[in-house]
Amino acid sequence: MQKKARIALAAALSTALFSAQLAAADAPQPLGLYDPEASCKSAVENPVCGYKTWFFCRIAGLRDMCRHVLGKEPAKEWDDRPWVLPLSTLMSGPLALNGFAFIGSLKVDKERLGDDAPEAVRKQLLGTVEVMDTYVDPKTPTIAYVGSEFYSETKPGQWKLVGWSIAGEGGKAPTECDDPAVKNDDICKLRVTGIKSWAEMLRSMKPKT
Repeated sequence: MQKKARIALAAALSTALFSAQLAAADAPQPLGLYDPEASCKSAVENPVCGYKTWFFCRIAGLRDMCRHVLGKEPAKEWDDRPWVLPLSTLMSGPLALNGFAFIGSLKVDKERLGDDAPEAVRKQLLGTVEVMDTYVDPKTPTIAYVGSEFYSETKPGQWKLVGWSIAGEGGKAPTECDDPAVKNDDICKLRVTGIKSWAEMLRSMKPKT
């Protein structure tokens, strides 16, 4: 992703995003090549298709569909096909998240990781595609959750989730993976630490005034 595109997005988000009450309608156009409103041919056709599938399977509790996004299940037919829906439709109604905004996607390069990222994280994420969002937990309405998911293409048209990170703007952003009892869960083992959140990265690239 070109540096000037990141800078432009950072400028657009700088005022509105971190009120922790950002509405999706107020967000700028998504960054990246993948259109979240486009219908996907398969659950993991590209990183944003995988993102839609992953969101739905987590909310709906469809563990076999989640395992497919993790690359651990063969393709199969499900009654639900969230990947064919526009993201705006998927995120409406009973699945809606408070303050949700889809920010976009970008390829993870050395600049994104920065100088301080651990070597293991560099090996895990370099060359993946980061899909970025933000939302609010009603229990902590003053904190914006700043999330990233990292997808890797295993073969043409097939992507899998290889990592995720979460950070809080305005305070801590707790998740179920903070519970030591579930730290060895397949999902929790993919949590990435030691890198800036996408919001911190974009802010660091904002032009000085």
